[in-house]
Amino acid sequence: MATTPNAAKAAVVTEVKQMLSGVDAALITEYRGLSVGSLATLRRALRPLGAEYKVYKNTLASRSTRGWFRRLVAVPRWPNSHHVC
Repeated sequence: MATTPNAAKAAVVTEVKQMLSGVDAALITEYRGLSVGSLATLRRALRPLGAEYKVYKNTLASRSTRGWFRRLVAVPRWPNSHHVC
C-alpha cells in the first residue's frame, strides 16, 4: 500500500526543489558535533554571501533532488545539511 506524503513533507520537497532550481552550487555536509550556537554563527556568516544553511531529513532531501544531482549516486545516509549558494 503506497503512502501519500502529508502537507508538511510535500512543502519541504517543494521548497528544496524551488531552491535548487536557481542555484549555482549546493553542498552536502555532516553537521554532527556542531553546537546550536556554531550552526547559528555559520548561518549568520553565510547570509550576507547569499547562501543558506539548512538541515533536511535524508528521505525528503533525496526526493527533492531526484534528477538534480545526476552525478551524485545517493544522498548520504548520515545526518547531513545542505548549503545552497
